[in-house]
Amino acid sequence: MNRLLLIVLLSIAFAPPAWAREWFVRQMDSSASDTADGSADHPLRTINAAAQLAQPGDVVTVGAGIYHEWVSPARGGAPDKPILYRAVPEHQAIVRGTDVLDAQWKPLDGAPGVFVAPLPQKSFIFANPFVRPPAPAKKKPSKVMKCNALVFLNDQSLEQVTTRDALLKTPDSWMSSDDAAQLLVHAKDNAAPAKGAIEITTRDRIFAPHRRGLGYIDVEGFTFERCATRPGFPQL
Repeated sequence: MNRLLLIVLLSIAFAPPAWAREWFVRQMDSSASDTADGSADHPLRTINAAAQLAQPGDVVTVGAGIYHEWVSPARGGAPDKPILYRAVPEHQAIVRGTDVLDAQWKPLDGAPGVFVAPLPQKSFIFANPFVRPPAPAKKKPSKVMKCNALVFLNDQSLEQVTTRDALLKTPDSWMSSDDAAQLLVHAKDNAAPAKGAIEITTRDRIFAPHRRGLGYIDVEGFTFERCATRPGFPQL
């Protein structure tokens, strides 16, 4: 075989896929909207909006920012036409399983330095991660288990405790109420959290389709964090 022809054939065989369409997501762009056309000049605001539109062979380019959302691709790609989700610049698109808790904090009676606020039940995806699971059969029935949630104050993770006594004794700690309807927080300065200072996990997955088995989806350069991932159920 002619050497030049062989080189051309190898180049074609191993060439990266030609993207059918590029969708742009730029949360920090003031003109971004999920009703936009997803072009470079009219970007989408959320990654999930692009995930509903992307077809096999498309690429979703996501700009810098913190995206509080669950990305649930509507479809997968194909062996020769994967769908690529990429962060540009790399690692500057951060997808979190949290939401900012916008609530009215009130002091808890008889617990100086402890403040309480209602948890946003409608914000939880699939289940409330602040519900404490029952103790396993091999443990004492009276043992109080920790729930599968995270709480952040001014971007710092707070320690989860399971009793009010421990909450009083532990600055920068939190616990959920017995019915998982309220959040109790004890900041080290004994003051109520400022507006917008608290983030809580509201999702047990960040990048996962509703339908299992979707393939040929490539994900590059993102930071995924602060998700209430269920034990034994691997999801981003």
